[in-house]
Amino acid sequence: PVKNQQACGSCWAFASYGSLESRLLVSETWDFSENNLKNEHGFDYGCCAGGNHEMSTAYLARWSGPVDEADDPYDWSSCISPPGLPVQKHVQNVAFIPNRSGPLDNDNIKEFVTSYGAVYTTLYFTSASYSSSNHSYYYSGGRSSNHAICIVGWDDDYSRTNFPTTPSGDGAFIGRNSWGSGWGESGYFYISYYDSRIGRYNAMFEAEPTANYAQIYQYDPLGWVTNIGYYNSTAWFANVFT
Repeated sequence: PVKNQQACGSCWAFASYGSLESRLLVSETWDFSENNLKNEHGFDYGCCAGGNHEMSTAYLARWSGPVDEADDPYDWSSCISPPGLPVQKHVQNVAFIPNRSGPLDNDNIKEFVTSYGAVYTTLYFTSASYSSSNHSYYYSGGRSSNHAICIVGWDDDYSRTNFPTTPSGDGAFIGRNSWGSGWGESGYFYISYYDSRIGRYNAMFEAEPTANYAQIYQYDPLGWVTNIGYYNSTAWFANVFT
């Protein structure tokens, strides 16, 4: 069943683990702790103050997680997690997928969903743009993204007449939300290809056994948060650990 973040801005944690668990689902079934991710991400944010794929990438890449749901069950009202919990996987690779350039620029996302599993993405959610009868969503405004979900599929033929206001064409992504199975169609809904915010800040997470590496060497436990220089040129760099 689809999980429920409840009254907490932890959608980004659910979307991150939705992608990671989906990637592993080919051969393994996992239920990772969103509670630990929202509480132990390490940034100067409250545990329910929101987040993004860069924050979850930093937490996972430094091997703070993922930990098992049973070791740190979800409690939206608590910002405290037990210390020293065993990490179940090592995340060695996170793909940041380019933003869509337009309503029909969907091949990258489709390819990742087909080849790897659910894709972390964001949208701007407002109830005025949602049809509860059709479980469909279409927003055409310019507000910044305020919610993270997983894209789990698509329907190129999904009729534009199913949306509260009519977009320019047919087609929709199938999204998995984190508001429980009682919302949408058992927790899932359709987002128009013509939605102005869907398909931004996309990511796909994958992991491998913890036995593959014994130690991580790093100077940047909060990961990549900004950049400067080089623009579209390729640059290489390395750290030396002694």
